[in-house]
Amino acid sequence: MTGKEAKILIVDDLIEMVRVMQKIIESGGYHDIISFSNSREAKKYLLENEIDVLVTDLQMPEVSGMELIDIAFKKKVRRIVAVSGMVQKSESLQKALKTLGVTLLDKPCKIEDVLEAIG
Repeated sequence: MTGKEAKILIVDDLIEMVRVMQKIIESGGYHDIISFSNSREAKKYLLENEIDVLVTDLQMPEVSGMELIDIAFKKKVRRIVAVSGMVQKSESLQKALKTLGVTLLDKPCKIEDVLEAIG
């Protein structure tokens, strides 16, 4: 799948962030969106289903965003986007994720940055 037909998985422990991210992505013309505010449920979904794009918070209880990224990487998910409020504070995190080809966005995210990252 490419473009607007991409199957997108959104994961954030804050339901408000999930809703905002889903609205942003829908505004870009994407409609095949699955979202979870429970990272354990998201992990189960990710293991059992194929997706094209993962958009995940990094810091969550139960299952971290890094664990989800690891699974997505092994499953060859086309695009991986990590979202965190700590982007500016961690150069080592920025470098590590960039090495893996993961796009890292700082919270709060700009609409155009999210759409560019998943496109």
